[in-house]
Amino acid sequence: MEFTGQNGGNGGREQKSVSDRPERRRLSFRRLLSFRLKYLLWMTYAFAGFVVFVLLLDKVIMPLYTKHGREVTMPDVTGMPVEEAMKKLEEEGFRPILDKEVFNNFVPKGVVISQNPLPESIVKKGRRTYLTVSKGVKWVRVPSLIGISERDAQLRLRQLELVPGGPSYEFSSFYPKGVVIAQSVPEGDSVSIGDTVHIVVSLGDIPEYLVVPNLIGRSLRDAKEQLLRLGFRLGIVTYQVNNDLLPETVIAQSIPPDSTVDVGTTIDLVVSTIEESGERAADDDTSAAGAFYP
Repeated sequence: MEFTGQNGGNGGREQKSVSDRPERRRLSFRRLLSFRLKYLLWMTYAFAGFVVFVLLLDKVIMPLYTKHGREVTMPDVTGMPVEEAMKKLEEEGFRPILDKEVFNNFVPKGVVISQNPLPESIVKKGRRTYLTVSKGVKWVRVPSLIGISERDAQLRLRQLELVPGGPSYEFSSFYPKGVVIAQSVPEGDSVSIGDTVHIVVSLGDIPEYLVVPNLIGRSLRDAKEQLLRLGFRLGIVTYQVNNDLLPETVIAQSIPPDSTVDVGTTIDLVVSTIEESGERAADDDTSAAGAFYP
């Protein structure tokens, strides 16, 4: 009987242990839920704090650090003498710096060409302002071009930052063909960079006659250059509508190709043009320049 009583006591404890399991699970779930709620609440506070920090940094700290509210309009000092420009900038609280000096054919020496920051821009007061100042016109001496080839003459002019003018051509019994015989600016004269110097090129000895070239299909520019190089003169240029050709293509010439003529003979040309604004222009009267040969 005592043995039986002991078994009964153990069975009671086992039943109690089984009945406690759901309660423990409920307690564990509540603890987990409570932890998650606390974590979510903590994350919410952290995010809110971060937002407040960003707003504080943007609206209070950074403006104080960068002296927000002290933006001013950059004055325009271009076109002013450099001394006057620097004085004006200093009076308005900027720090002018002479950045560089460059040659300029249009701005007088000692005058501000440009500035950085640009005029009228919004900047902080006290900012450095870099100035570019003109050194005035750059003068160069024209070299001697007579006696050298046309190509070499053009190369020398470009090396001095001068512009070779469109050459003209003349016959010469003294200078061989292709050699410069005259220049528009004498040797040793001073000119500014970018100025144009024209040259005259020899066509060689004067021939007894000239043979007319075939210019049909050439551009007006090429035709003119060829005529001048051969010793002809370009006469009247008449324009005729022709939408099948590129503009300024030679359609006809006043003297047939392969004709023999005197030196200096004038040749008139008819060149193409296109319709403008969708309206067909009236054909020019080519008879005014004489007979033409296509």
